[in-house]
Amino acid sequence: MNVALQMLFLFLSVTFFLLSAGETHPMVNRVGGWFGVFVAAIAYYMAFAELTNECYRKKIMPLGQMNYRSALPENNEDREDII
Repeated sequence: MNVALQMLFLFLSVTFFLLSAGETHPMVNRVGGWFGVFVAAIAYYMAFAELTNECYRKKIMPLGQMNYRSALPENNEDREDII
């Protein structure tokens, strides 16, 4: 999983929340729509980056890879079954 995918799902959740709250407040509905446009831009960037990186077989467009090793506790570094 990469940072771009996490940001996509985070902003998608915010968009759904704003759109559901916008049923009673029209301005919140408009803000939710703009968040939806922002989510679409992230999705288009991710799709273009994935295709570009795969076609050239190297990282041309960054997606922000996560470092899971830094999240592990210090005393369990030799355990491979945690990941």
